[in-house]
Order: sequence, then C-alpha cells, then structure tokens
Amino acid sequence: MDREVVEHFCSNEWTLHLDDLMVRRTGWHYYFRDARAKAEQVADWMAEALDWTPEMRAAELVRYEKAVNEVSA
Repeated sequence: MDREVVEHFCSNEWTLHLDDLMVRRTGWHYYFRDARAKAEQVADWMAEALDWTPEMRAAELVRYEKAVNEVSA
C-alpha cells in the first residue's frame, strides 16, 4: 500500500471513491487482513488528493463498508 499509488489513481485514473480504489482498482481489500484499517489510511490520502471535507471522507468510509458487505454477502 503506497501513497503514490493512491495519488496516481486519483490524478490519472479518475478514481473518485474509496471502494473503487480498495476493491476494484488495487484489490487491496482482498490482499490485506486489516483492509478496513488500511481503508482509513487510504481515505486520508484520497481526502488530500481530492480535497474531500471531513464529511466526504466519512461518507466514503460508509460507502466502502457497504460495498464490501455486499461483496461478502
């Protein structure tokens, strides 16, 4: 997991959502046992790269949880 990778996806690949980056683009959700904790760090990096407000960051974490719960069901 790398900040530069996150910045690349946000800047060059039109990644706008945490679940998109964690699940689809990188697969980090599947590779890390502590993926939900990693999502917190990735959300911080994405918030900086995409100028998210604290509310937007929180909403992205909720969206991520919902997405991964649907994948697991």
